[in-house]
Amino acid sequence: MKRCALILVLLTWASASFAVWPPAIRLTDGPNENINPDAYVQEQPTPTGPLVVVWQRSRLGGWDIYSRENRYGLSWRPPVIVSSLPDSNLTPTIAAYFNYKYCAWVNCHGDSQNILCSRMGRTDSTWGPAMYVTQDSFPNLEPSVWCSEYRDSAAVAWVSLRNGRWNLYTRFYNGTFWSPVIPLVTDSGNNRCPRFFRVNFVYTYLTWQSDVRGNWDIYTSRYSGGSWSAPQRITNGSQADVQPSPVKGVNGGRDLVDLLWTSDSLGNWEVFGTSCSSIPLPTPERFTSHDSSDSEPSALMYMLPSFGKALYHPLLTAWTSRRDGNSNIYAENMNLTEVVDTNRAEDSHPTVSTTPGYKGKGNWIYNWVIWQSNRDGNWNLYGSYKMDWNGGVESGEAASASGSGSKFLSACPFRPPGTIALFLPESHSGLVLKLYDLQGRLLFERRPGSSTPGKYEVRWDGRDDSGKSLSSGLYFLKPEGTSALFRIVLLR
Repeated sequence: MKRCALILVLLTWASASFAVWPPAIRLTDGPNENINPDAYVQEQPTPTGPLVVVWQRSRLGGWDIYSRENRYGLSWRPPVIVSSLPDSNLTPTIAAYFNYKYCAWVNCHGDSQNILCSRMGRTDSTWGPAMYVTQDSFPNLEPSVWCSEYRDSAAVAWVSLRNGRWNLYTRFYNGTFWSPVIPLVTDSGNNRCPRFFRVNFVYTYLTWQSDVRGNWDIYTSRYSGGSWSAPQRITNGSQADVQPSPVKGVNGGRDLVDLLWTSDSLGNWEVFGTSCSSIPLPTPERFTSHDSSDSEPSALMYMLPSFGKALYHPLLTAWTSRRDGNSNIYAENMNLTEVVDTNRAEDSHPTVSTTPGYKGKGNWIYNWVIWQSNRDGNWNLYGSYKMDWNGGVESGEAASASGSGSKFLSACPFRPPGTIALFLPESHSGLVLKLYDLQGRLLFERRPGSSTPGKYEVRWDGRDDSGKSLSSGLYFLKPEGTSALFRIVLLR
């Protein structure tokens, strides 16, 4: 009985270790306030390009827009200014396809609030001149930007107070000229928080929240043939459904969860999601269930080689939660709820993105969550990451692997010195086992012996190839040439 209890404690400890994200990295510095981050994900089956985050930064007399690029997993380039126009530049949003990047934001100059947009090309290292999307006396707010895969072109949507109500408008850019302003919704309700997304390779969708029925609902509309379709209501309850957030990345198949939002249908704020491409629309699915205030969802989807297709659920969903008395960042990673950061500060406004490893050719994919926090006395941006193996998804379970039928036969946690034993369902001559740390650095290579068919063993004393003793923590063991990936908890 005591032995079973000990095993249960060890497995519980090991599972909890898998849920620990690396310590947060501060991405901004200085006495300036840095808020409202937004990061893009290219609509590709797997991550192909750098991660770029934009945000607004305070200065004397106003705000400016900045960006920062992460090209290969952990390497962040210095911040680059997007706009330093007079007065305040607020609420930036970003989109990209391959190496084209577009950023849109609100410029408050005097009594006017207009939407501006800037572009960074394939070979540029700085943002181009700001282009006016609107230039009038109406309040224009909450921009969303999208860009096309067909050529260097973009679209911007925003809300404008032109008839006593907040309504939706769009404009398209063909690389040279902007189209006329296209009204999308001009009804008797208030329409807020527009967000572009795409659920297949033909149509572009926009989602937003509207109170035209007397309470907030989530709506979508589809652009095709030069016009927008009639709005389709996604939610139909008497509750408030707000903060629509399209899933970033692959949005191209039926039954995929491609839209999230925040709802108070259960008496407190929770995150829900559904598929916009299924007919009829499925019943919304509850993503959080902690009877606390869970809001501000941001989600990520891409295809992994071991699956050959996207999963039904997003691979990574991040949100803000107040379950422990203050606002912190939580995530669902491969259907496992995890704590990203609990620093007893006001952590909020999470956004997710992803980038491949070393020079875009590494075996690791870095999934980042970026948010704003006032933990050091002023607002700064922080980020933390989890990694996927580009040749097979991590399992998230102790003593198992992503390769079908593969098993980790040794005790976990592993206490050195000892024997690492694996079972692989197929014979692998000349097999090499490689151990990596959380940063994706190769620590050792070993060629195991095989005592029985499919069973591979190697002695390990807890040191890397340089002879350095490794500290307790989480490591990854990769049998080269297979789809398996094992998590090892080293315990000293």
